[in-house]
Amino acid sequence: NQIYPDSVSFQTDDNQTYILSFNNPFPNHYTALVTIENIQDYAGNILTPFQTPVLFRSIERNDIIISEIMADPTPQILLPPCEFIELYNRNITDSVILKGWKLKIGSTTKNLPDIIIPFHQYVTLVPSSCYEEYVNLCNHVFPVSSLSITNDGQEIILLNDKDEVISYLHFSVHWHSNILKREGGWSLEIKDLEKPCLGSENWNSSVSNLGGTPSTQNSINEEVVDYKPPIIEKAIVTDFITILIYFSEPILSFNTQIPFRLDHNIRIFKAEIVSPSNQIVKLELFDPLQTKTIYTLSVVDTIEDCCQNMIPLWSSIPVAIPEDPLVGDIVLNEILTDSYQDSDADFIEIFNCSSK
Repeated sequence: NQIYPDSVSFQTDDNQTYILSFNNPFPNHYTALVTIENIQDYAGNILTPFQTPVLFRSIERNDIIISEIMADPTPQILLPPCEFIELYNRNITDSVILKGWKLKIGSTTKNLPDIIIPFHQYVTLVPSSCYEEYVNLCNHVFPVSSLSITNDGQEIILLNDKDEVISYLHFSVHWHSNILKREGGWSLEIKDLEKPCLGSENWNSSVSNLGGTPSTQNSINEEVVDYKPPIIEKAIVTDFITILIYFSEPILSFNTQIPFRLDHNIRIFKAEIVSPSNQIVKLELFDPLQTKTIYTLSVVDTIEDCCQNMIPLWSSIPVAIPEDPLVGDIVLNEILTDSYQDSDADFIEIFNCSSK
C-alpha cells in the first residue's frame, strides 16, 4: 500500500532537509520503504529515484541500559577521581538520539544533553567539572551538571522524554564482592548485557587496571545463567478493592491481561506492573474483599522475568484484610525465662485468639 505524507516542510533554511508528516501514526516495529523521486535542484537537475527502508521503532524498556557505575571514585586508581554512569544501546539497530531524556538518582532528577548512542556502543555521563579529563581519556563522553551518587547504593532510573522508565537499577555497595573494592576507586560493571533485569548476581567490581571501563566493553563481560523463577514474597491489601503483590525480582510481562485468580468469587478488574522496579503488581477488584475472610490468590497464566523464567502455575498466597485488635484479641501464651545452659534462647509466644 502506498502512503503519501499529509504535509511536507523544510527543516532548515537551505532547503536541504525536509520533514514528512503523517496524520496517522505508524505501528511500532513497522518497516516502510520510502521512495523519493521527481525532485529537482535550482539548476533543473532531477534526482535519480531513491529508495530506503525506514524502521518506526519506539525505544522500550531495557533497549538502552545502565551498564556501569562509578559511585565512589576515591581512593583514585588510574581514572580521573570523578563519578560516572555508562549507558549502552542494547537493541536499537541504529544510532539513536536521546533528546529530552533525564536521569533520576535517588530523589534528584538530572536533565541530560542530547546524547547519540550507536548500536551496541557505550556512552559515559560525567559531571561537567570532569568533562575535559574524560574527553581526553575516552570517546562518547557527555556532561551533566552533577551526579552525586550515594556510595552505599541507591536507585538510578533512566527516563525518556515522556518520563517513561527505560532502565532501572537499585545498586548496593555490597554488589562489590571484593570487600577492599567497596572502599572506593572501582566501578561496578554489568556482566551480561542481555540480562539487565538481574540484580547483584549480574554485577560486580571492574577488574580493569584503570578501576573502570568508561565507554568501552566491560572488563567482566560474561554470560550469566539464571534459571530461578520469580516467586511471590507477599501480598498487601491496601483497601477493599486493591491488592499489591510483591515479587522476588522484576516481572517482564504477562501473557494475558489478568494472570491471577481469587477464590470466593472475587473478580479482578485490572492487573498492572508497577514502575519503576517492576517487582510489584497492582490488582484492582470488581468485588470488595470482606473482613474475617482469608482469600487465596493464585497465578493462572504465564508470568515471566527478563530471562523467560516462568513462575509456576497455581502458585498461591493467602490474602486478607487486617483489622485492629481489641483488648483480649491477642494474649501472651507461653514464656521461657530460664533457657538451657545460658543459651540466651528465652522467648515469649503470643497468640491471636480472635476470629480476625
